[in-house]
Amino acid sequence: MKVKLKAKWKGLTLALFVCTVVFTIGAYNVSAESTIVKGPYLLFEGQNTSMSVMWQTSDNQSNTIKWGTDTTYSLGQETVQTYGADNQHKYTITGLQPGTKYYYEVAGQTGSFVAAPANDATSVKFLSYGDSRTQPEYQDKVADLARKAYAEDPAYQSILLNSGDIASSDSESNWTAQYFVPESAYPQMHALQTEVPMMGARGNHEGVGSVYEKYYPYPYVDDFYWSFDYGPVHVSVIDEYADFKEGSAQYNWLENDLATTDKPWKIVMGHQPAWGAGTHENNTDVQEYIHPLLKKFGVPLYLNGHNHNYARAEVDGIEYLTSGGGGAPSYDVNPSWPNIVKADKSYFLTMFDVQGDTMKVTSKRIDGTEIETITVHNTTQEDLDIAKATLAADKDTLQTDVPESSVKLDLTAVDSKDANVDLSNANMSYKTDKPDLVSIASEGTVTVKKKPVFNESVQVWAEIYNAGEIVKSNTVTINVKNPDGLAEVTLASDHDTLTGDANSSAKLSLSAKDNLGAAMDLSSAEVKYKSSSDDIVAISADGIVTVKNKPLRATSVTIEAEVTVQGITVDSNKVSILVGSLPSGDSHLLISPIKSPYDDMEEKADGSLDMDSSDLEIIMEGSTDKPQQIGLRFAGLALPKGAKIVDAYVQFSVDEPDNNLNPFNVNIYAEAVANSLPDKPGNISSRVKSNDFVSWKDIPEWTVEHEAGPNQQTPNLASLVQQIVNMDDWKEGNAMTFLLTGQGTRSAESFEGAGNNADQVAHLYVVYTNADTTTPGDGGTPGNGGTPGNGGTPGNGGTPGNGGTPGNGGTPGNGGTPGNGSGTPGNGGTPVIPANPFKDVDSHYDWAKDAIAVLADKGIINGTTSTTFAPGKQITRADFMEMLVRMLDLKADVTSNFSDVKSSDYYYQALGVVKALGIANGTGDNEFNPRANISRQDMMVLMSRAMEVTGKLAMNGDPAELNGFKDKSKLAPYAVDAAADMVKAGIVQGSASVLNPTGQATRAETAQMIYRLYLLLQK
Repeated sequence: MKVKLKAKWKGLTLALFVCTVVFTIGAYNVSAESTIVKGPYLLFEGQNTSMSVMWQTSDNQSNTIKWGTDTTYSLGQETVQTYGADNQHKYTITGLQPGTKYYYEVAGQTGSFVAAPANDATSVKFLSYGDSRTQPEYQDKVADLARKAYAEDPAYQSILLNSGDIASSDSESNWTAQYFVPESAYPQMHALQTEVPMMGARGNHEGVGSVYEKYYPYPYVDDFYWSFDYGPVHVSVIDEYADFKEGSAQYNWLENDLATTDKPWKIVMGHQPAWGAGTHENNTDVQEYIHPLLKKFGVPLYLNGHNHNYARAEVDGIEYLTSGGGGAPSYDVNPSWPNIVKADKSYFLTMFDVQGDTMKVTSKRIDGTEIETITVHNTTQEDLDIAKATLAADKDTLQTDVPESSVKLDLTAVDSKDANVDLSNANMSYKTDKPDLVSIASEGTVTVKKKPVFNESVQVWAEIYNAGEIVKSNTVTINVKNPDGLAEVTLASDHDTLTGDANSSAKLSLSAKDNLGAAMDLSSAEVKYKSSSDDIVAISADGIVTVKNKPLRATSVTIEAEVTVQGITVDSNKVSILVGSLPSGDSHLLISPIKSPYDDMEEKADGSLDMDSSDLEIIMEGSTDKPQQIGLRFAGLALPKGAKIVDAYVQFSVDEPDNNLNPFNVNIYAEAVANSLPDKPGNISSRVKSNDFVSWKDIPEWTVEHEAGPNQQTPNLASLVQQIVNMDDWKEGNAMTFLLTGQGTRSAESFEGAGNNADQVAHLYVVYTNADTTTPGDGGTPGNGGTPGNGGTPGNGGTPGNGGTPGNGGTPGNGGTPGNGSGTPGNGGTPVIPANPFKDVDSHYDWAKDAIAVLADKGIINGTTSTTFAPGKQITRADFMEMLVRMLDLKADVTSNFSDVKSSDYYYQALGVVKALGIANGTGDNEFNPRANISRQDMMVLMSRAMEVTGKLAMNGDPAELNGFKDKSKLAPYAVDAAADMVKAGIVQGSASVLNPTGQATRAETAQMIYRLYLLLQK
């Protein structure tokens, strides 16, 4: 039996905004005598001889339901009473014939359904879409596509798999407004609910699931996981917001469920992707714990949502399908994410057609166009005798300027007797080394996915899954060719600041490369410069930037160039120039952008939240006279405790230049907490406002799209920022939220609307000076600390003088015994080893246990959960840089980043810092490849470069240091000196005279290297 609401919700790591929308319950457009307010709708509980019909009435009343194989409803009728406090009704029609269509009527409302297929059925069809929340107008279009599918082919009137996020939150108001909608407004959604049972998985927006479970009381095993059969298909529905790690109740259930089903087809459905195309991160727990079970039990397909787009990844012959186009605001796709074969940003329906041992999966957009059709094979392939697999291509070049350009692959194989092998039923797939550039359809057609900057070549091959083994073909090279001519333009400036004085100017320079990567002459090019604020700077035709109107406060202006050569136009990168002067020489400027889709939001007057808006309407939206509230959360602020705030403001960028409503009178508050959280509370209006506010009123109209100048700046918010920074719990790295209320309208760019134009999101500017750390009084000399111990515990120094009384000093360290103040650590002193908080750092990792414990205690590394570290898991390039930045306490003003790093990524600040400092230059084309696992030699290079750039530790290794390692020849030339530095310093020690430079380091190995560097820096 399911334990009611036993959901382990504490593990939810995603920001969940629980909307406090208060809607009047909208009844369907029903007949006068009917008082049904929700439904009727269908609930399939796993039996092919029964179907439940559910509905809700406005008061406590009984209703009569009738049913039959036609609209005479001659098979039976029953009077159904209400149950529960919300006047719900449920009646289960039994004695059904599998695969037969039935009609029903309840209180004047009609519907139909088809009973589930017979147990021995070998074919079945069904539908899927997920993430249907928030926008019923789009879900209605997807529902229309679904109904057209079974109007054309009645076999599709079956079930609908929904991978979660059915409504924006687990509230009555959102379920009413977004799912149980009026028939008059959304007829297709209403009709689909009466004709096809939805089979759901819990998403993050289902929250604790109390309302979700009330309306869809599936026969859960526990929490929200269960399974059912549908003809030849067994579907296991997992609950990703309950524990599913190895050894958990859900893991054990799923393992047994997959092991014991006798159905030829198995599908597992959850909410989050193991491998998707963004914008949410991939769920590494699904990769680690669920993926091995799918492999073990021959599950060919995992269905999920969470990302509001279409994505398909192939991993170990398993299809990972993101079907998140059911109505929620669409997400951009990034086809370069690991293992992605196809990605598409659209609203769409997915149709499954199982025929024997073959399943065709077709996804169609709401306009009827097809995203793709794939064929999935299920039967365990007969052990083929394959001696050699040969791949050939009908041409060797893809032209990026020819939309229909394609290459057709042909795979053949011969056996050990050199006879041809029939591959028509082989389980196989095509692979490429650059999945971000090309797509390969299941039948072997190669097309351009993303135009590269320069001509590139890709390698493609085929893999045949043959009775548990993978047979790999030869590799074929395909050239991806751009039009001859201009391909890349790089803009640079000889100054990154302009004071605004009469003689201050910056000289822009342009360089260009053609499609072969060769330098181009731009002397005859047509060049147009564009800036984010034409009122502040002027740019001459030869690229001289001068200050037209000096701003009252330092303002960052972005500039880009549009260059045309022989009819080919290319936009350059953007450069930022800070215009104006800081108030004093000891002032610092912090610039922090909105970093997440959930950090800029609108709350309407009725309490509903718009988390995915393409713009920010400050404050009134459309023609309504009901003002909304705006929330702006700036995370990871590098403002030190005690900082004195001189100036602070938010810089907006114009989205809709014709959307101005006066009078404009806005009050800006700060949320009165030391660290603003995204989900507590989950809305704007419930946040505790500061007592004081700053008035922003009577500003000029915004008339130029994407303008970001003084007219788009708030007044000085220093008093609000100071109030938060002065709080006892404030610390560097905390988040701060501003709350805007009032009247009038100006339209600013939002995080979602800005897309790849990170300079257009709202930015917080803070000018500050550091806290005065001078000891008060004239006699407050700090104690001189304990004498350093020789291998002992560091001395701690003396207590500083208080109000002018001299400090009494610390008792000298005796062999490293601490004094009572704050002295210099003992030379060679070993830090106190705290208790290790991670259960999985066991005896197998004794060699790294101390390193992990110390670094975790100091906040340099984090666990994968509060009690697990995953020491054997490989570490990504981004996570390694996060560790290095925290350990070295690196700081820099981040005004740009690598092109494949979004401002919403958790590693945005760290990678921006190392780029600004010149520690990391990326992998080329201004990319960093943050999600790739990092090699040991790249770790050595980055650590060595960090020491060189910061000067924190002198590195003086010699290549001769590497002579003792058998595999030194495997080091890339760029890594030799760095490896020598690391070996000489004792940071890298190798194993059994092997460096393994191209190997990928584990989290435990990384912690050990970081710890060795940490100890060296303490000396």
